Amino acid sequence: FALRNKQCQHNQKYWSNSATLGFGVSASSYIGGVRWTNTLALNDYLTSASSRRVPLEIFEELPPRAALGEEMMLGLRTDKGLDLDLVSEKYGLDAKSIFSKELREFERLKLLSRHGPKIKLTRQGFFLADSLCAEFLE
Repeated sequence: FALRNKQCQHNQKYWSNSATLGFGVSASSYIGGVRWTNTLALNDYLTSASSRRVPLEIFEELPPRAALGEEMMLGLRTDKGLDLDLVSEKYGLDAKSIFSKELREFERLKLLSRHGPKIKLTRQGFFLADSLCAEFLE
């Protein structure tokens, strides 16, 4: 939680699922559905840096359905929520259809509000955000 207009700008990149590029030991990056983390070992990093090849600790290419689920999870954790039409277009998948059961149930329980294609958690929904958002992940 943050006061209005006092949100951490650095973190907004993560919450909006924007591309990020990390530099240094154990730094993480995410671009176009591909996520990687540099080695956690300083000696390995220093040794390999001179060859301009940093060993990776983690490399993961997310399938579109998994990337869509993460976007839903991240977007719903913000006070702005997200636009189902925009995320559907971004991933080439119909988010309304894929998550219809979850969206209907959360609306019925008054944990989620919908205004056209835009959805967001209600005040009650924010208190259950961890559980609710987990429903969108594979």
